[in-house]
Amino acid sequence: DPNPNPNPNPSSDPNPHPSLEPEPRRVARRLPPGVLDAEEHLVRGGAGHKSLRGRSAADLALMYTVPVAQAVMLNRVADGSRGIGVTCISTEASGSRVAVGAKDGKLRLYDFGGMDSSHRPFKVLVPESGCIPVDVAHGAAGAGTRGRFVVAPGSSACGVYSRDGDLAVECTKGDMYIKDQGNTKGHTNRVRAVRWRPQSASEVLTAAADGTARLWDVDGGPVSVWQKLETHAIIKVKTAEGTPVPASALAAAADGNVVAVGAIDGAVKLYDIRDGFGRAAKPRISLAHVPGGGRRAQGTGYVVTAAAWVPGNEYKLLTRAQDHAVKFWDVRKASAPTKVLDGVYTPTETCGITFSPDGRVVLLPVAAMPRSDNPGELRFYDLLGKDTRPLLRYAYDDLKIGTGVACWNGAIKQILVGLEDGRSQVLFHPALSENGALLSSVKRVRAARDTDIQFGSGVGDVRTPALEAEENRRKRGPGPMVSKRDARKAKLRPTMPQNGPHAILSEERHKGVGLAHMFMQDKKDEINVRKQDPREALLKYQGQGGHIVDDIYNEAAPEFRMVMLTLTPTLSLTLTLTRALNPNPKDNTTLEQAEEDFKEAQRKILEQDQG
Repeated sequence: DPNPNPNPNPSSDPNPHPSLEPEPRRVARRLPPGVLDAEEHLVRGGAGHKSLRGRSAADLALMYTVPVAQAVMLNRVADGSRGIGVTCISTEASGSRVAVGAKDGKLRLYDFGGMDSSHRPFKVLVPESGCIPVDVAHGAAGAGTRGRFVVAPGSSACGVYSRDGDLAVECTKGDMYIKDQGNTKGHTNRVRAVRWRPQSASEVLTAAADGTARLWDVDGGPVSVWQKLETHAIIKVKTAEGTPVPASALAAAADGNVVAVGAIDGAVKLYDIRDGFGRAAKPRISLAHVPGGGRRAQGTGYVVTAAAWVPGNEYKLLTRAQDHAVKFWDVRKASAPTKVLDGVYTPTETCGITFSPDGRVVLLPVAAMPRSDNPGELRFYDLLGKDTRPLLRYAYDDLKIGTGVACWNGAIKQILVGLEDGRSQVLFHPALSENGALLSSVKRVRAARDTDIQFGSGVGDVRTPALEAEENRRKRGPGPMVSKRDARKAKLRPTMPQNGPHAILSEERHKGVGLAHMFMQDKKDEINVRKQDPREALLKYQGQGGHIVDDIYNEAAPEFRMVMLTLTPTLSLTLTLTRALNPNPKDNTTLEQAEEDFKEAQRKILEQDQG
C-alpha cells in the first residue's frame, strides 16, 4: 500500500509521524554462526496511530528505528560461578567497549573491535572484594572523558577506571562517626548511583544511602594524604520535615546544571548547581511514588530505582519505582505526572530507563516475575503519543531478564540487555546498526595454539583450589558419592612407609621423598646404622693409638676441650677444661685417665657448692 493513511483528508485525521515510512530493506534470513533471529520474538504491543494498522512489528521497528532484528550473546568467562545475574551495564560514547557488572562481584569488559564471534571479555575486574557492583557509567559523547568509566562497587567508595580497565583514582570513604555528613570527605554508606556530569570531562556525580549526593572532580579535585579523591561539593537529601533520607537514583540534565535525585521514600527532588550546590531548587517534585497522592506519612513511599531526562528536553523527566510504575513529569508543572505506565514489574533497585538516540522511544526492561512462566520482556513506548500501551514488545522464551538492566547506544544503534545467567544480549539491525556486534559476529573463532601467550585479565582469572577441584570433578564425570566424613578421613590418613613390611610399591618408592631420604634408601644395604650399637662402634677404636676423640680434637682445635656437665635437674653448668696439649701428638691421654680427671673436677665443684 503506497499510501499508509487510509483517510484522504489529512487535516481531519492528522498523522503524528508523517516522516516515518517503512524502508524497503529487510533482514537476510541466512545468519552467521552465533547470530540469533530476534524478529520472531518481536510483537506489536497495541499502541500506535490507526494509520499504522496492518503494519507488522518488523515494519514498526524500522519506522521507529528500533534495532531489533538479530542478536548475539556476550559470554562470560566460564569460572564456575552460579546465579550471577547482570546488575549494571554501560557502553562508552563510541559504542566500541562495554562494561557489564554481575552478582558475582565482577565487572567484565568487552571490546567489539577486538573480540571474535565467541564474544568473551578481554578483562575481568573485581572493584571491591565481597561487594556487588550496582552501577557503572561512561561519559557522554563529546564530553572528553577519554573512555573512562565510574563504578559503584556496592560500598561507600566508588572508583574511576581507564578505558583499559586500570584503576585511575578511588574516592575516599567518609567518617561514619560524624553526624553531620557535610563535614565528611566521602560517602559513609553504600553508593547506589553514579553518573558523569554532562558537558564535563572530569566531574562525577554520586548518590548514596547516607542521604547525600556528591560531586567529585577526578582530574583537579582535592586528594587526601592516602592519594584518594575527596568530595568537591555535597547535596543533603532530606524529607519535608528535614530528616535525612537515603538516595537511590540520580540523573543530570543535558546542560549539567539541574540534578534529579530520587530517594527510598518515593520522593524525587531537583537541585540546581548554579544556585549553589546543596540548596534545593524550585520547582521540586516531592513524594512522586507514594500512594495517596503524596499526602501520606513519611516512610510509606516506594524506592525510586531510576530517573532519566528525555534527550534534548530539559523539562521532561521520567521516574521508575518499586510500585511497578513509570511516571512522566513536566518539571514546570510538577504537581501531577503527565502520564503513568502501570504494570512495569520492578523487583530490584537496579531496574532502569533508557531512551532511543532521537528521544522518540523509551525502553523499559521488565524483569522476570518469580514463580511465573513469564521470563521478562522489553517494552518500547512512544513518547509523543498519549497511549499507555507499549508500541512494541520483545518477549523472551528460554532466557530471563534478571534485574531489568538495559542500555541503548546511539553511536552504534544497538541495545544491550542484561540476563539472569550473567550474559548480555546485543540486539541490532543490519539496516540500522553500525559496527558493534556487526564487526565481532563475522569474525571466526581462532583455534587455540600452544604458543599463545595468556595475558592476565585481572583478579577474575585467579585459579583457586576450589575451582581446580570443580574442573577435575567435571573431567572425571559422575562417580560414587563421597561423604564429608570420608573425605576428612582421607586427609588425615598417614603417609605410607618407604620401607619395611608395609612399604609402598617399588615404582613409587621415590615419589614424594627428599634427596637425603632417597640416598639413604639406595645405600641402606651398605650403611645400616639401625642395627649398630653406637657404644660398640666407638670402643672398637680404643686400642688404635689413643682416644679417637682426642685425635679428632688434635687435628681440628687442639687448644680447647669443652665438656658439658649436668649435675642435678636444677643445677647445670659448663665446665671448661683448658690445658696446654703436649706438642708431641703421641703423648695423649687415655680414656681411663680422662674419666678420672672428670670425676676429680666434679668432686671439687660439689665441695665448693657445699662450702
